[in-house]
Amino acid sequence: MYSEIIVAITTYTYGGTRKQVIAINEIERILEDVFKHLPKYKVIVIGKGFIERETFDDLPRFDVVVTGNLQTIRKMEKLGIKSRHLRRSKIGPLKISGRMLRELSEWEL
Repeated sequence: MYSEIIVAITTYTYGGTRKQVIAINEIERILEDVFKHLPKYKVIVIGKGFIERETFDDLPRFDVVVTGNLQTIRKMEKLGIKSRHLRRSKIGPLKISGRMLRELSEWEL
């Protein structure tokens, strides 16, 4: 469907209010390993997420944003950038999100 797929990992933690469950360099390493046999995938680390950005000049050129974040979809629509909603990961009836993973990481087991 796409000639190249860029997987963007954000380092932005919403003003420090969100804890990173896994270090960014570890996420990058894992994703690069997962996609290494697929030549059209490229993994990049970005600062601010799409919602917080006013410009995308520091990113590689892209035509479509594919995301499970509905806030990002709404922002892209306002900016006139094509976007596609991709449902979040599901395990049985659970929809897994970054917020859920951060909350689980704080549990004392």
